[in-house]
Amino acid sequence: MNKHIELVKKWLANPESVSQEELQDNYNSAQELWEGFYATEQKNLMGITHSDYDVQVSNAAYAAMANKRDWANYWINHIEETQ
Repeated sequence: MNKHIELVKKWLANPESVSQEELQDNYNSAQELWEGFYATEQKNLMGITHSDYDVQVSNAAYAAMANKRDWANYWINHIEETQ
């Protein structure tokens, strides 16, 4: 499983087990991965313009960082259902 998702799941299970700094770093890292993929795909006019999976992971990481449990839970469930 994706390390970003695992940290969000850990936070969902016990919010006090993960620091705000860890959540911020997790979001920043997930966002960088998505942005790197997006930039690469933009060069390929015949390809897709983004990775839905990377966007979903970034959304889950952001939701945890912003202390939005319902939103984080939604994205984790969505990711698990579609993988």
